[in-house]
Amino acid sequence: MEIAAIVDLYKKTPRFFMTSAGWNGTLGVNWQRAKCIDEHGRSMTHDAYGSPLTFSGKTSDTMMLALLRAVYR
Repeated sequence: MEIAAIVDLYKKTPRFFMTSAGWNGTLGVNWQRAKCIDEHGRSMTHDAYGSPLTFSGKTSDTMMLALLRAVYR
């Protein structure tokens, strides 16, 4: 089995490629932090109508997305 890691420069996420007899797959992980700020650089938690701008109700939210693809040929 051979494992190689490549960093995707566009998304800045590592991708791991695994090859074996008949199997081929990739694994990608993306970590993001979203923050809402106004034109003065101050953090915002609610819009003009009082609705929350983040899912948690705090000044920022963190998200991790993982993708695993495997194919047997």
